[in-house]
Amino acid sequence: MRQLDFTTLKKAISDPRPKIRAAAMRISEPLLKNQAGLLNELLMHVNDAAPEVQLQLALTLGELQDPRAEEAMAQIARQNAADLYLRDAVITGLGGRELEFLEHLLDDKSLGHRKTGCETLLGALAQCVLTEAKADRVNRLLDLAVNRPAGKEWQRLALLDGILSTAPPDAKGKVKFKPVRLNAEPAALAALSQCEAKEVQERAKKIDALVTWPGKPGAGPEVAVKPLSPEEQKRFDQGKELYLISCGACHQPHGMGQEGLAPPLVDSDWVLGTPQRLVRIVLHGLHGPINVKGKTFQLDMPALAVFDDDQIASLLTYVRREWGHTAGPVEPGSVKSIRAETEKREEAWSEAELLKIQ
Repeated sequence: MRQLDFTTLKKAISDPRPKIRAAAMRISEPLLKNQAGLLNELLMHVNDAAPEVQLQLALTLGELQDPRAEEAMAQIARQNAADLYLRDAVITGLGGRELEFLEHLLDDKSLGHRKTGCETLLGALAQCVLTEAKADRVNRLLDLAVNRPAGKEWQRLALLDGILSTAPPDAKGKVKFKPVRLNAEPAALAALSQCEAKEVQERAKKIDALVTWPGKPGAGPEVAVKPLSPEEQKRFDQGKELYLISCGACHQPHGMGQEGLAPPLVDSDWVLGTPQRLVRIVLHGLHGPINVKGKTFQLDMPALAVFDDDQIASLLTYVRREWGHTAGPVEPGSVKSIRAETEKREEAWSEAELLKIQ
């Protein structure tokens, strides 16, 4: 791979064989940021007839935060909304940009007409935004639902159904979901509750259980959170970048994990409890079954000891303060101390060992 150059990749991306084109797109990813011409070559294949090429193109474009790349992803999404794999490939590449992508799609006049798969696409993006649990972004999402123009009511229902799919009720009809804390009662939710369409009113009533705000009847008390210092905030920002690179593929950008693969980090006692355990997991990895939020995960999490003390502190500060978390930040000095204390350890930790650490 280190011997690849622009000329070789350009030729391979235009190869008559679909598998070669797809492979070339995949291996071009490390060079995209430094070879502007490669993006031009990729964009020429937005309408490629081969499904495997379209799939790889969607995944590859997701590696870039470039307006042209995102426009191409939007085109792929619109053209292939009914294709589960292509739809998921586009969403996977967004990583925290789902709301902006959703706004872009809804501004597109070509999405005005109902098309197979479009409701699912819009709903999946709305689900991602609510899962982020960020007040300002959830408010923008609700505003999008309210402001659907005449003739596009189906988009409103798609967004509301996507929000509700974040927390489906259990067998007894109860929703097990930590409400997203907003700064005030959202005017958009009140507007939806008063909508003439009964189907909108019903959805708004259910969404009301997924959000909370100061003064809302039944809302829990406000939690006093010590603000991060400028240095801790800088560490948090660095941790976000490290998380997306090293952890996001398994635990996902929204921190909800993946069923059967990676446990959720959101509201996890392992994340919010003593950093003593968390630092050890990052330094040496984790092996075997572990119970997270009432579910058992059988996994082998690799060690990330290659990161220095400041990077690990940044990564852990991020997961302990993102997604509505209020746990304290992690200091590099704590990581350094635990690294020295466990330097002779060679194997990954087990749940039983970690539970003994306070």
